[in-house]
Amino acid sequence: MKVVIFAGGLGSRIAEETEDKPKPMIQLNGDPIIWHLMNSFSLQGLNDFVILTGYKSEVIDSWLQNNKILNSDLKEMSVQTINTGLYAQTGERLLAAMKHLPNQSIIVTYGDGLANISIAKLLNFHTSHRKLATVTAVRPPARFGY
Repeated sequence: MKVVIFAGGLGSRIAEETEDKPKPMIQLNGDPIIWHLMNSFSLQGLNDFVILTGYKSEVIDSWLQNNKILNSDLKEMSVQTINTGLYAQTGERLLAAMKHLPNQSIIVTYGDGLANISIAKLLNFHTSHRKLATVTAVRPPARFGY
């Protein structure tokens, strides 16, 4: 199963951080968010990644070529990027990925989608409900208290 990561958006809501890099490349504890995300999937046995790039795609490409993702203590990873264009919307990016991955089961996440989710439980839930897609979400905190 491939993990498809959306990493091509402009990140305009945090423009002070994304002027020179895409949002998944913002650093957390010395590593980009996307590394933490890939690490989380890898620790759960998923090591085949497709990163959908667009805005500042060269930053992700350079990081993949030059940094710890290739020399880490993580399990062997397969990582490819697909540049889906600067202004492609989420659906367009997913369609581009599906053209490269016909008839494959995939997990899709945003490049800043860090969460504490058991992928095994998620896949079991998905399979047992026999649906086309399963979505995970977080209920945002109440704006004015509980």
